[in-house]
Amino acid sequence: TNKEIQKFGIDLISKILHFRITSKNTNALPIKKNDFCRIWARSGLLPSLTRALDNFSSDKTLRVDYPSKISEILLFFSKSDEIVKQLFCTQEVLQPLFSTLPKLQKKPLLDTLKAIKDISLESRTLEELQKARAI
Repeated sequence: TNKEIQKFGIDLISKILHFRITSKNTNALPIKKNDFCRIWARSGLLPSLTRALDNFSSDKTLRVDYPSKISEILLFFSKSDEIVKQLFCTQEVLQPLFSTLPKLQKKPLLDTLKAIKDISLESRTLEELQKARAI
């Protein structure tokens, strides 16, 4: 089903972002999470994540694990570079994100609010945040 595919994708993204290199080979190149975030943000993943956050937070059977995973992923994105923060701070992402906030439980709500705080620290995002009535 569609939710099964979404769950698989969310699990995969979460594992990639939490992956740590434990190689003894000092010549191994570190995986830069910012690069993954930039590629995914440019590919349009953020609007899909916010829609999935809304869907999973409305589903009583899935509202424990997946909203937390999605909010952690959004937190990774919010800690990325300026380009990712600007892609995060679009109306296509912010409007559904803000409408989902009342449905979230404590941990996903806190992570999502931290992500919003992180993107608000970038001066180029303030206008979009104002349009979304966040500030």
